[in-house]
Amino acid sequence: MKITFIISSLKSGGAERVLTGLANYWSKKGYDISIIKYQPGDSFYPIDSKIFVHTINFENRSKVGRTFFLIKEIRRKISQISPDIVISFIDKTNILSIFANQGLNAKLIISERTNPEVLRINKFWDILRKLFYKKADALVVQTNFIKNWSIKVMPAEKVFVIPNALDEIRKNSILSLTRNKSKTNVIVTMGRLSYEKGHDLLIESFKILSQKFPDLHLEIIGDGPLKEKLINRVNELDIGQKVTFHGHLKNPFPILNDADIFVLPSRVEGFPNALMEAMALGLPSISFDCNYGPSDLIT
Repeated sequence: MKITFIISSLKSGGAERVLTGLANYWSKKGYDISIIKYQPGDSFYPIDSKIFVHTINFENRSKVGRTFFLIKEIRRKISQISPDIVISFIDKTNILSIFANQGLNAKLIISERTNPEVLRINKFWDILRKLFYKKADALVVQTNFIKNWSIKVMPAEKVFVIPNALDEIRKNSILSLTRNKSKTNVIVTMGRLSYEKGHDLLIESFKILSQKFPDLHLEIIGDGPLKEKLINRVNELDIGQKVTFHGHLKNPFPILNDADIFVLPSRVEGFPNALMEAMALGLPSISFDCNYGPSDLIT
């Protein structure tokens, strides 16, 4: 069996983590696995040595020219690899993959990795999604709530709900840990430092808590476009000595394991890997009841 994955990049992120976990698992099972991406940079997550990664370079092209170029190049790569199945991750890449795969022999599975009702793409891509998602052979979503949206753009029999899972590397990292607390009363969170992840809300809440409980600490794992703004806000609130920004960590589990409470302050989620991993460690976990994902994990 030959399987080709398509995604924009292999940077740090939930979709990238799930994709590499699936790719590694099937590679170890003896399947012929390849990945097509179109952003520069190495994979943040480990990739099995038998997996070949194809990178499409589209520098110095206009937005419209880039779209047509990517469709042409993705199609060329699929034709060269000749896979049995193509699996695409994330909205715009799904649409590119649908156009690129037209008339080829591979079955195409597309995958939504967040909540498309809230985290919208622009009107042009949204129209294309509504018109062309039905051309794929299957659509994978992470929750039944998102399936309700999906059947508006795709026949219900083509939509499959598959929650995220712990990949083998991360599961083994968790199982190997012993608790070794260097601090007490630690709140931890993990995720991309962007608006939808709500770290600004957590910092404001932590300021209130820290006034009542002065021995609390907040550990923030992750990086992103709002990092500088969040650090500035922490300093404005005079809680810098109680808040630690760790940035991207390939192995965040020792910090998670030594915390007392995990908090997920997201405004929008698909299916939160960070929450799932914290719960796998046995951490008491609190989340905003955003649409959707946390309510599938926390009772």
